[in-house]
Amino acid sequence: MGITPVPEEAPRKPTLKTVGVMVVAAVRMRKLQQAWAVNKEQHEKLIKKLDAVRKRSGKPTLLKG
Repeated sequence: MGITPVPEEAPRKPTLKTVGVMVVAAVRMRKLQQAWAVNKEQHEKLIKKLDAVRKRSGKPTLLKG
């Protein structure tokens, strides 16, 4: 009829390079997550200290709730 079906591609197996890139990415993301947690904790401490200083001086606070 002139119309040929599109051959479906077989699923590819992951190569060693792909697996290596995925492992490196996972390790990098874990390190960034840990660094983010430390920075977030430090930021919260600074905000609390600033809030305490502002309470003493009578200015509005930054913390909500």
